[in-house]
Amino acid sequence: MIVAWTVGLALLAWLLSHTPFSEVREAITRPSINIWGLTLGGLLLSYGLRSARLQVVLALDDHTRAPRRWLGLRTDALRVILMHNAAVNLLPMRAGELSFPWLASRELNLPLPRAVACLLWMRVQDLIVLIALGVLLWPGVPLWWRGAALAAMVLGWWGVSWGMRRWYGHHPEPHTDPATLSNAADVLSNLPFFVAGIVGLRAAMKLPAGTPARAPWGMFFAAVMLTTLGSAFYHWAPDDMGLAIDRLPIAWACAWLSLALLAERVDARFASPAVQAAAFVVASASVWIWYQGQTQGMGDLRVYLFIQFLPVILIPLTCILFRGGVLSAMDWHGAIALYLLAKVLEMRDLQIFEAIGLVSGHTLKHLLAAAAALWLARQLGKRAAGGSQARTVRLR
Repeated sequence: MIVAWTVGLALLAWLLSHTPFSEVREAITRPSINIWGLTLGGLLLSYGLRSARLQVVLALDDHTRAPRRWLGLRTDALRVILMHNAAVNLLPMRAGELSFPWLASRELNLPLPRAVACLLWMRVQDLIVLIALGVLLWPGVPLWWRGAALAAMVLGWWGVSWGMRRWYGHHPEPHTDPATLSNAADVLSNLPFFVAGIVGLRAAMKLPAGTPARAPWGMFFAAVMLTTLGSAFYHWAPDDMGLAIDRLPIAWACAWLSLALLAERVDARFASPAVQAAAFVVASASVWIWYQGQTQGMGDLRVYLFIQFLPVILIPLTCILFRGGVLSAMDWHGAIALYLLAKVLEMRDLQIFEAIGLVSGHTLKHLLAAAAALWLARQLGKRAAGGSQARTVRLR
């Protein structure tokens, strides 16, 4: 942090030394006092709203008592926001973002993993707002397409929020005896993931070398195969470490599925090595954040759950706005329908087990989630065998 501030101040001093003072004075005196007042008022309002968002995102009032308040805002949250934004504005390449976990940990007594999760979650919210503005302002889009895309975003966000509330802190039923029939079913029901991964890898390899999403598809199906091992490992002997190993390939699969979709329909650069590496790091970090927080009794699943539900938001939105790619909209929607049904069965885990007695809702969730991956693999294989080329990506 000290090095970053030193570099930032040095760059600012260098910039000022190469700028004539008359130009600086003119830039300051050109706007009227009313414009400066409005600017300052808007800036202070934005900091107040950011502080309020921080209080809500972290649920600070539920965990710690506010030392003092100013206009209803916690002064400790406001202090974090002011120092963090000063660092972001001063340091180059948004290096000031790195200050937030340290500031939140010091000023709000938060575990570092939870502070990192909070930062990522706020950036996810910012991304959603930017996408909504893009849908509203993108030139040449018919009005009814804008309405449909915004409706899909609202429904998708509502679905993700609802799912997070239902699954937040959720653990699959920990059958501790691997010899029981129910636990054996949870272990063995992961085998279809391996089959789906094999079929999908073969289909991805048959795609033409120039297909933009060829690499993300391959990595997605490789992650699906790894899900077999991770999930079986956890269900054989449930604990927090096993659950982290279980969730890692799921996060990877969801991240690479999102990249495959975006590379096919939006921009081929989503399949670039840099973007794939960034997606891998973020997906892995989402599990690490939960696990490290869980060891301190404050596991935070929000980033992980968002990554898991990200395809549910992106698929209808991109299918509405963009045409192109190897898979059709029906191919994508079929996979999402199976996956959502799988999550519904997971929510009814115990009820299904009590009603059937042989398998639980979690076991059926494994089978349907694997069926969603196998559906994508089969459809991708059909398109590849039929010589389907990735069509030009364009806005509807």
